[in-house]
Amino acid sequence: MLTKRIIPCLDVKDNRVVKGVNFLNFQDAGDPVELGRRYSDSGADELVFLDITATIRSHKTIVELVEKVAENVFIPFTVGGIQTVEHALGVTRLGADFIGIVFAPSPRQVTTYYAKKIIEILRSKKNHTEVVGIFVNTEVGKVNRIADLCELDWVQLSGDEPWEYCRELGRPVIKVIRVSRNYKPEKIIADLSYGEKILAKQKHLYHIDSNVPEKFGGTGQPFNWKLARPIAEEFPVIIAGGLTPENVAEAIHIIKPWGVDVSTGVETKGAKDLDKILKFINIVKNADEEIS
Repeated sequence: MLTKRIIPCLDVKDNRVVKGVNFLNFQDAGDPVELGRRYSDSGADELVFLDITATIRSHKTIVELVEKVAENVFIPFTVGGIQTVEHALGVTRLGADFIGIVFAPSPRQVTTYYAKKIIEILRSKKNHTEVVGIFVNTEVGKVNRIADLCELDWVQLSGDEPWEYCRELGRPVIKVIRVSRNYKPEKIIADLSYGEKILAKQKHLYHIDSNVPEKFGGTGQPFNWKLARPIAEEFPVIIAGGLTPENVAEAIHIIKPWGVDVSTGVETKGAKDLDKILKFINIVKNADEEIS
């Protein structure tokens, strides 16, 4: 049986949603951003905007409108360090946009065989959560082999991989930038600007995490959020590092990131806690609505 998907289609004219009959007698139906948010909150799978003017002049306007809607409808969030099928199914059911599976040496490391099993079961459930494979300073050929075998959606580079390394990957990439508490935003912006040129033809995101010596993620330590705001204004960034249900709303209000990533902050005795994850997700959604 085919999966049923709810996809509202909205006619747009002059930056407003309109209703009419046979493209005549249009009546204003509301603000696209507000309607998009309502459909998203109601469980719609996708949104379709039809520019009924269909002119060269209107093309830029509709693109800007869609970008604005995308910025306001939701904040994607990731739950990293998934180690079991139960937790993978649980966090996807709760609404996670991404799950992260660690292939690098770590207490959360999963074998390629078991990662493949987790992903196969997720795919069989027809959910749309994307799977991120997390690697640290791994030979690029091995990363590509694992990504192909497990059918990863994204590859996250959490080590010291140079920008040029990213171009050899056969998957969209999430590049982790580790920052200290007193880092200089202008230095990070310059680094990401260089990365933008390297990754111009490749789907990518940036992941800002705390810089802790000899650790590559899962530190449980936050960085200076106020200094991250200028970065989030220019680049699509996911923030991580010490996020918990207690502080993630503040982080979202300060930084206004593209997404958030949590691992240690939703664990109890080293294992993912679905109650904490649900609390985290609800707080993220509420914070997103407040900043929209």
